[in-house]
Amino acid sequence: MDHYSNAMTFSLSILINACYYANITLYPIVSFTVLYYVYDLKRSTNIFRLHHILAILISIFYFKMNHNGYNQIESNKTIISIESTTPIFVLCHYYNNHYLKILFFCMFFKCRVLTQYNLLSLHPEEFIHYPIIGYTAHAGLFAINLYWFGLMCKQISKPLFNNSSYILICHKVSSYIYFGNLFICYYMYQQINPHLLTTYMLSISNYIYQQKVCSSINKSGHYTKDIEPWAKMNNICIHLASLSMVPLHYIKYSFPLHCLMCYRNYNLNYLNMDTFTRMYLFDIMFLDINIVFKIMFIYLIEIIQYLRPLYNMSFILSNIVFCLQTYMVCSIKAN
Repeated sequence: MDHYSNAMTFSLSILINACYYANITLYPIVSFTVLYYVYDLKRSTNIFRLHHILAILISIFYFKMNHNGYNQIESNKTIISIESTTPIFVLCHYYNNHYLKILFFCMFFKCRVLTQYNLLSLHPEEFIHYPIIGYTAHAGLFAINLYWFGLMCKQISKPLFNNSSYILICHKVSSYIYFGNLFICYYMYQQINPHLLTTYMLSISNYIYQQKVCSSINKSGHYTKDIEPWAKMNNICIHLASLSMVPLHYIKYSFPLHCLMCYRNYNLNYLNMDTFTRMYLFDIMFLDINIVFKIMFIYLIEIIQYLRPLYNMSFILSNIVFCLQTYMVCSIKAN
C-alpha cells in the first residue's frame, strides 16, 4: 500500500468510527468509501481486489437494510469493529514497534475473526431479507480475514517452530492430544455407541503410531519402514471413526468412498495424513448442523493444511480443531 492509500484508509476508518459513536449517520462516509474502493480496484493486488468487492457488497447490504428500516444492529457493529483495526494497521506500516504489532494482532483476532464469526453463526436472522448480498459478502470477508490471521500466526511462529527438532515434539504431543476426543465422546454420550467405540480405537491406534514414529526418528533421524504396519492400522481406524459420525441414512453415500480411499491409502508406503482431513471434511457435510459451522471447519482445516501457520507444530492445531468438531458432532448425536 502506498502513502495515498494508507492516508485514505486511515481517514475513512477514523471517520466511520467517529460517526458511529457520535450517533451520526454513516451514509455519506460509507458512500465515499465505496467510491474509493471502486477507484482502488485497478491499483490493488488480487487479494485486496476481492476484499474491496466484498466490502462494496457489504456496503450495498448496509444501505438496503437501513433504507428499509430493518433491524441490523449486529452487522452494523461488525462493520465498525472491523474498521477499528485499520488505523493500527496503518501505524504498524510506518512504525516498527513491537507493542503496536501485538496490539494489532490481538485486535485483528477479536474484531475481524471473533466478531464476524459471532455475526455469521449467532445472528443469521439479520440476513433473511438479503441473504445473497449480506451473508455471502460477510462470509467471504470472514474467509479473507481468517487467511490473513493465519499469515500473521505464521510470521510470529517462524522463529519459534520453523525447526526440524519440533517434528518430534509434534508427534509426541499428537500421540496424547487425540485422547481429548475420547473424553469428549464419553462425557457427551454416557453410553456405548459406534462413534464412542471407533473414537476409542482411533485414540489407541494414533497413540501407538505416533509413539512408533518418535522411536523411529530417535533411532535413525527420519521415518523408517517399520512404522508402515502401524500407519496402515491407523489409516483404517481413521476411516472407521469418520464413518461412524455419518447418520445411517447417509451411509450409502459415504461408505463406498471410504472403502475406495481406505484401499488406496492402505497400499501406500506411508501414511497420507490428508486422509484424516479429507474424510472428516467429507463426512461433516452429512451432519445436521449449521452450514456456517460446516464451512468454518472445512475452511479452517484447509487453511491449516495450506499455510501451516505453526510450521512443524501445525498438526497439533489440526487436532485441536478436530476436538472442537467432535464436541459438535456429539452434541447432535446425543440429542
